[in-house]
Amino acid sequence: MTIRNWSIAAAALLLLSAEVAAEEILPPNIAVQNLEAGRLFVNSDGRTLYTFKRDMEEPGTSVCVDDCAIIWPPVIAPAERSDYVDWTTIQRDDRSLQWAYRGQPVYTYIKDTHPGSISGEKVSRLWDVLYEPITTPPGISIKASIVGQILVNAFGETIYTPASNNCNKNCMKAWMPVEAPWMAQIKSTNWAITRRVDGLSQWVYKDQALYTFEGDNRPGDMNGEGEEGIWKVVVLQPAP
Repeated sequence: MTIRNWSIAAAALLLLSAEVAAEEILPPNIAVQNLEAGRLFVNSDGRTLYTFKRDMEEPGTSVCVDDCAIIWPPVIAPAERSDYVDWTTIQRDDRSLQWAYRGQPVYTYIKDTHPGSISGEKVSRLWDVLYEPITTPPGISIKASIVGQILVNAFGETIYTPASNNCNKNCMKAWMPVEAPWMAQIKSTNWAITRRVDGLSQWVYKDQALYTFEGDNRPGDMNGEGEEGIWKVVVLQPAP
């Protein structure tokens, strides 16, 4: 274990939970699109759902009314609605009921012209796609980038895979294996741990060993993309 890995040593004692939870029951006009990077919530027409940061200032209410509600139509719940595990309703100013996910009212966006569009993401830095990322191992997370949803390590450094898993001693002068903490355990078909010939335990995603690149100077750098014609950033979901 390197010095870099000590910062996540505490996480090594945790068990990685299963990626796929028991199938949930959703409201009748709500659906889920399962993507490689996680779950995207949509309405019955496939339109992406969003939450509004300003609603958090007054829990249990929607502050998106009048002109705002024209651009961001609330997802209306039927009057005879039932509450679900994560889904409840709030009453709007016009006394209609609006679906809320874990207490956050949800909306669609008028400029999303087709199913799958997420053009409302981060509008005015106040609107967020209703999205749940997949479970990742200790020390690895998912980050939005210009190329899409990518894997990064605990320091925010971009993670790569080579065209082949043969990264020898010379290769490791520039490419550092993403180490798995000791006692780390996994419960996912996508993730695995491999024991290298040098004794290091390394994370593997979909049969591809994971590395960082010493040429990346800051979190978010992708200077290793295309190196030697074999290295590529691990992109879970390409940018639209």
